[in-house]
Amino acid sequence: MDVKKIFGKTIAHNNKHYIVDLHDYITTVSKSQLNKHFKPWSETIKHWQKRRDVALRRL
Repeated sequence: MDVKKIFGKTIAHNNKHYIVDLHDYITTVSKSQLNKHFKPWSETIKHWQKRRDVALRRL
């Protein structure tokens, strides 16, 4: 499995790969960077934000 293709930018340290291309808010990421699962999730959050304030947190 090529982690670079799956997770984007990574760095290697002690023979392990670490993801470094993380974002705090999915709604600020361009659609071209989102996969098929995150595109609809981002649109859903944007729709909810039109209704009321939505608290977003990195898990």
